[in-house]
Amino acid sequence: METSSFFSGLENEAMKNVKCTLKIQPTWTYEPNIIELKPERVVCCMDGAPSKTVNFPGCKIIKLCANTDDSIYPMHLTVAGPCYYTKQNKKDFEIMFRTREQSLLMKLPYTSKFDWPDYRAIEQCPKCCKRAKPSSSKDRYWLVYQVCLQGADIGIGTRVMPRLMCEECFESIIDDCRVDVMVGSQTGPEAEIPLLDVIEAQGCITWLRNGHTLEKCDDGLYFGAYQLYCTWEGSGAF
Repeated sequence: METSSFFSGLENEAMKNVKCTLKIQPTWTYEPNIIELKPERVVCCMDGAPSKTVNFPGCKIIKLCANTDDSIYPMHLTVAGPCYYTKQNKKDFEIMFRTREQSLLMKLPYTSKFDWPDYRAIEQCPKCCKRAKPSSSKDRYWLVYQVCLQGADIGIGTRVMPRLMCEECFESIIDDCRVDVMVGSQTGPEAEIPLLDVIEAQGCITWLRNGHTLEKCDDGLYFGAYQLYCTWEGSGAF
């Protein structure tokens, strides 16, 4: 396995140590898994502010599980929802996902003992590795979450990294995915439906909860990428 083809170019050495890549490999396939998260009180860490406790109401999330080699760290993706990407979104992600060096320039605290890739990893599509471009035209992307791992001298670190995925690339990895869903009442028959249809039926955020979403979009279509990220982060779902 050659490093040049396996990694995207944004991973640090500590991530490479444990074969944690930001790039979907051509041979990988994905299987959908709908996971139910139970209601509970959750502590949400806030950047530059005290942590807050929220009453998480519970929901179901859609996780795409990669069929990968056991020798590498699996690149599973949680689907957050469709979104658009603006210049303001970019600025907000630059601040939120600042590196240690960037924190010094911004005169902001760096809250992790590990070093992680900056906002460019968010912009980089996990499949084609092209970077999302901020635009006022509201071109659609899909926000997914990837759990990243690194092994450094100070220990093992993990970080949940949001990633912006091209619409075409996202649809290509779920093209053959189908899920069984209830038709009608909770005791009704199950039907096998394409995963994309199930996701898009949820509206602007892919929480499955009693047939409707937990949040409403300002424009009735979908969130800006950073707003979608903040909705997930502040909910207690992660």
